[in-house]
Amino acid sequence: MNKLAFITLPLFVAAGAPLGWSQSEKRVVDAPTVTLPLELDRVLRDYERAWRAHDANALAGLFAEDGYVLSNGAAPVKGRDAIRVAYANAGGALDLRAFYYSTEGNVGFILGAYRHGPSTPETGKFTLALRRDATGRWLIVADMDNSNESRASAPQPSAMAQPKKPTASATLTQWLKNDRWSMGEADATAGKFMVRWRTPVLAAGDVAGYDQRLSVLWPYAPQGAGSLPTSDEGSAMAKFEDRLCAALEGDASAVLTAVVTGDGARQWVFYTGDVDECRKRLAPLLHPDEKHSIELTTESDPGWSFLREQVLRRFEKKHE
Repeated sequence: MNKLAFITLPLFVAAGAPLGWSQSEKRVVDAPTVTLPLELDRVLRDYERAWRAHDANALAGLFAEDGYVLSNGAAPVKGRDAIRVAYANAGGALDLRAFYYSTEGNVGFILGAYRHGPSTPETGKFTLALRRDATGRWLIVADMDNSNESRASAPQPSAMAQPKKPTASATLTQWLKNDRWSMGEADATAGKFMVRWRTPVLAAGDVAGYDQRLSVLWPYAPQGAGSLPTSDEGSAMAKFEDRLCAALEGDASAVLTAVVTGDGARQWVFYTGDVDECRKRLAPLLHPDEKHSIELTTESDPGWSFLREQVLRRFEKKHE
């Protein structure tokens, strides 16, 4: 059992509207701001800074490895990687204040309210369940929020407000699930190239809607040098690829089809139906370290001709 169960929350957290109050009556419970201890206040201030900066990495870093986001009207999100993806499009003006808190040993919680800018009214409430790690830093175990508006008056999310993504065919869905890859190498004027691609290459009818090529390029050496990445560079790139796929493939917004490495750069070849959505999700990931600049290029490619002709066909010719 989670230790948080032993902390007694104030009764008004779960009590709802007192008896005798109708749902249509608007009553305000006085909840004056309390001053938090510095180590707890840091959690709120760091959350504000990361949210205002649209920094999904920093937001995810405020959570415990097994932390949850429990947003109003949405399914639970668990774990830092999933939280990073969930917050890829998040950010903007945010002000947080606390009106109650409690700690006991290495667990605690903060109750508070939020608004979207200093000149706006408070629009909702939150509960942060916290756990202190071995370094003494408080991390978020669960972030729960809900609007001040009633269900009847709260605006319902429209289709236009939801992230757009192509509809994956049954074949493509199974293809992603199977996650089978082939690997090979080829010699070229600029040196050796390593190619890894998903198999089998799907027919055009199975990739309808994924008609935009999104290439992610990580240069690690000058072009023309003909070099392959070092062991450390390869390890960093593998971790970066995991983050790319977590951001784009979790809901099949995009699919990774091939990875080409050689002549001082590694290129990940994705296909998607919504380049703008992918760019938003990738924005927090585009600076994996300060030495390299990640580049994005996009192009309409309904038949995946770049993959078939520029990547795989040239590779196959090297082996004829």
